[in-house]
Amino acid sequence: MIKQDVISMTLTVLALTIFLYSATWPGELATHALFVSVLGVAGMVMSFLIGGFRRDKEIDRVEQGQIISYTALGLGVIFAANMMVSMVPKVGSISVVDEKLFLILIAIMEEQFFRGFLATFFYQRGGMLVGVLGSAAIFTVYHFAVYGSNPAALAVVFVAGCVLAWIDLRAQRVTPSMIAHILNNMLVVV
Repeated sequence: MIKQDVISMTLTVLALTIFLYSATWPGELATHALFVSVLGVAGMVMSFLIGGFRRDKEIDRVEQGQIISYTALGLGVIFAANMMVSMVPKVGSISVVDEKLFLILIAIMEEQFFRGFLATFFYQRGGMLVGVLGSAAIFTVYHFAVYGSNPAALAVVFVAGCVLAWIDLRAQRVTPSMIAHILNNMLVVV
């Protein structure tokens, strides 16, 4: 069962703040930000409805170590996979700052939905393998909108989805995948 902690909840508030900022500028960015924000909030609501929304009010030293270790592992694997395939999507004609803010927003909200909700949903129904593969498969289908039918790019997305789900299910919290996904987006999309 994947839990929310003070870090993941703070990052979610940050993402929603970025959405509010993005919504003040009409156009493509505001539309994309709205979609991603709805996705993340829907993931949290659905997680709550299936009984999968758990909150951890404190992070002890062991959990801090797990968060750091699993974040580093996740970032390392997905960054390495990204370096093997040239697949950097363009967000549109927006400023670098707005693009980076959007990449933070999308990383946080995708993790709330695909790992916070879907990985937990599938895990409850079939265990670790079903949780990892089920959420990664849907994460990959979702990314058809970004990468089309590019098999190399979709393979990287699937591997990233598997790794991010696995680290969250092992750590029992969504924070490691959020941080790894944010850092990956900041490093890969320049």
